[in-house]
Amino acid sequence: LQTGIFPDLAHYPLRTFLEAGVRVTVNTDNMSVSHTTLRKEFRQLIQTFVLTERETEQLFLYAADAAFAEKAVKRELRTAIRKRFRHEENQHGQITEMGI
Repeated sequence: LQTGIFPDLAHYPLRTFLEAGVRVTVNTDNMSVSHTTLRKEFRQLIQTFVLTERETEQLFLYAADAAFAEKAVKRELRTAIRKRFRHEENQHGQITEMGI
C-alpha cells in the first residue's frame, strides 16, 4: 500500500487472489520504515476482508512454505501453525484472539 497503487487496504484484491489460489503472504518489509508488525497487519486484514479461520490459516501456511528455511523447518512451522489453529478453534470457535 505504501507504493500508492491502491488508495487503501479495502481496494487491495486480497479476496480475488485467495479465490484464484494465489499464494499470498503477509510481510512487514522494513519495520523501521513501515512502522508496522505482522500482528498489526493480520489484524487489519482479518477486519477489512472478514477473513475466515481457514483463510487466515492458509496465509500462515503460505508464509511457512515461502520461508527461506530448510524443508524440515518448514514442516515444523506448518505443524505448529495447524496445531495453533486447531487449538484456538476448539477453545474459542474462532481465531480473532489467536495471538494476532
